[in-house]
Amino acid sequence: TAWATGSERGTRPEAGVTPKRAKHPKKDVEQALRLAEENGWLVLPTASGQRWGEMTCGHPGPDQCRVSIWSTPKNAGNHANRLRRKVRNCPHQALL
Repeated sequence: TAWATGSERGTRPEAGVTPKRAKHPKKDVEQALRLAEENGWLVLPTASGQRWGEMTCGHPGPDQCRVSIWSTPKNAGNHANRLRRKVRNCPHQALL
């Protein structure tokens, strides 16, 4: 996938700055990912498997919020709602 190019590879992006990423195949999930990015979350790729990627809230430290993004969820609408709920309920949101 085209997640990062050139000097972006191997470096962790800043909070709230997601490198150019591939579009998620499920429309509902893609909308939830855009909402997360607008709220300062990072959408990061994973190597392979069922996990399409991972979202982190951008809060530094071991207690940052983290959620997996599935490539083919059983119900895309429910998965998108779960991602939105995680963004909405992030305890670090007020601190960012």
